[in-house]
Amino acid sequence: MDVDFTDKGLLIPRIALTGQGDAATIPSPTKSLLVYNTGASWGTAGYYYNAGTAAAPNWVRVATTKEAWMLLGNSGTSPATNFLGTTDAQDLVIRTNNTEWVRVLSNGNVGIGTPSPSYKLHVNSTSGTIAIYGYQGGSTSGFHYGVYGYGTGCLGSDKNTGVYGYAENNSGAGDAGVVGECYNTGQDWAGWFSGDVYAWDYYDLAEIYPDDGKIPDGALVSLSNPSDNPTNIRIKISSEAYDPNLIGVKSENPGIWLGPVEDAERFKEERKALLKERDNLLEELSKHNDNEEQVNSMQIKLENVEKRLSQIMNELDPKGDGDKGSPIALVGRVRVLATTENGVIKPGDPITSSNRPGYGMKAISPGPIIGFSLSELNNESGKIVVNISRTYYSPDTNTEIQILKERIQKLEKYMEELK
Repeated sequence: MDVDFTDKGLLIPRIALTGQGDAATIPSPTKSLLVYNTGASWGTAGYYYNAGTAAAPNWVRVATTKEAWMLLGNSGTSPATNFLGTTDAQDLVIRTNNTEWVRVLSNGNVGIGTPSPSYKLHVNSTSGTIAIYGYQGGSTSGFHYGVYGYGTGCLGSDKNTGVYGYAENNSGAGDAGVVGECYNTGQDWAGWFSGDVYAWDYYDLAEIYPDDGKIPDGALVSLSNPSDNPTNIRIKISSEAYDPNLIGVKSENPGIWLGPVEDAERFKEERKALLKERDNLLEELSKHNDNEEQVNSMQIKLENVEKRLSQIMNELDPKGDGDKGSPIALVGRVRVLATTENGVIKPGDPITSSNRPGYGMKAISPGPIIGFSLSELNNESGKIVVNISRTYYSPDTNTEIQILKERIQKLEKYMEELK
């Protein structure tokens, strides 16, 4: 049909659809049927066509350029009335290559890499890459933050968290909830906290020492070889009573770890160079994001840098496979191997090294101690809880006299038994 007029138009039937699946207003509407919906009962006034079937209609509005988000952008929009999203309780999904990457739930939670975000922003990376990377390349003076977390709350409210990191308990994986890195260690900080720092579940702060072989948890350790270089100092299991080189005790699971793992020095310069290269690549990407060929090349380089950094992180993981050194408790409460070599141990007793390798005992003579017992030990050996306080113990004269008297009494009793 050819409609050829210069002063007339084509009048499409005007009806009032009652819903997107309306099959009653027009019985058995043919697929692709075009109508003008007045909007009196449902929807916005405009042209609609049946994208469904005659038995199951699906009335879809024909959008105009002012009503659709165009590929080359839109003009004349108003943030008060125009938006990208849904008008019902359905999720909004963004895909590339027909694969979902971003989802906004009807409750406002945003998920990247997850279809069911549990938080306002939930980022999930399952490919071994960084889920969120914050970079600030400011060259001027002042403070510049890659990621800044701020939590605030009113009196009596729930706890508020600025940045929350969660690491899944994967077998054989060295996961981290939050990682901070810097390559200019002379001026920059990998982490900066203004306020309290809370380590939940665990009770001590420990420093990693290179060791002479595997050391069991709770064992007392001593200096193996003195050195002017902190990275060359090593420890060994203590096997001498009142060991003058006593360092401390190996923690079972510190709340906070300090110091590099064994062999960390061999990665130091490479890691520093990789961090600098990564920053340079990110800065270049921000300058040349309009050149697709350059962007693709730099992204490949960036992926390789990230991959190598991840490999080094695994090597530096103090909980990883192999002998990475021993975390020696500096302060806090630690479970310690102990023996009653010097008598029953009671709360408050000072603990020093014994002749049994790795085991502590009650100190009754002057010498170095690792701290004071918070437990009681009546058996020959076991584990006690010690409040770590590395110091030199010097019992007062009255205590020494009392100890001497007790030894004399034991000796006299033994002599009586021999008669």
